[in-house]
Amino acid sequence: MPQFQEFFDRHEPEITNFETRFNSYVFPIDRSRIRNWLRQFGENHLGLGLKLLNNVDYYSPSRLLNESRELHQQLLAYKQKNNDELVNIPTYFVDFSPSSGRSQDEFIPKFRLGSRLRFNRYDKNFIYLRDINKFVAKKGKGVSLVFLTDFIGSGKQVQDTWSNILWAISDKNDHILLAICGYDSGIRRIEESTEDRLTIITNRRYGDEHRVFSSANTIFTNEEKTILRDLCNSAGDFPTGFRDTQATTVFYFRCPNSSISILRAGLFRRHLS
Repeated sequence: MPQFQEFFDRHEPEITNFETRFNSYVFPIDRSRIRNWLRQFGENHLGLGLKLLNNVDYYSPSRLLNESRELHQQLLAYKQKNNDELVNIPTYFVDFSPSSGRSQDEFIPKFRLGSRLRFNRYDKNFIYLRDINKFVAKKGKGVSLVFLTDFIGSGKQVQDTWSNILWAISDKNDHILLAICGYDSGIRRIEESTEDRLTIITNRRYGDEHRVFSSANTIFTNEEKTILRDLCNSAGDFPTGFRDTQATTVFYFRCPNSSISILRAGLFRRHLS
């Protein structure tokens, strides 16, 4: 339609910038796909689509590498500040994913590279969650267990996983969860459910101002929020994100189901089909 094309022509530089910014996503994102995604906003609200894309918190491979490096530095600082003994006791990193998947397949190597723990001699310091049985039986007590995850939304996955390994948790060990980013509400739920036995360290904590439909979010007007909510409802599949997290976070290897559905539908697909 003429008005669509006129808008696309006028905003071609922005669309091209989005193509460049998101070109590392696991499924191809080009200008044609961006234009097609924008069409759902209708002729009157195309600018809102660009505004939403401009406020996507996107973690490219290079950003994730830098964030991993920063996260490891935070871990070292925490151990030094809180207990000198923690610096000297053995540290083991645990893939905190209940099953293998693209998320951890991508994040763990980036973390190892960013923390300079990529060499083979450090392989023994990284264990899979499925092997924690054998690990606890062999190593016993007096170790620092550092669980790794990329994102905390509602906190439910961490809570469920923690419950499944609770028998292996000992007060004689130190337990830390490292996350690239997470929502305050999810982090608080985890801290409460683990009774403060799990120390959470994250680079970036999101508050209500980072929830798309929250009154604390001043990026979008009330009218824009109504339009976005209607589009999310049409897209379905947790319209406002899993457990109403309302996130706009996207990693280059996946879009969390905590992010609003309009991002996961069509543009930042979670699956090929």
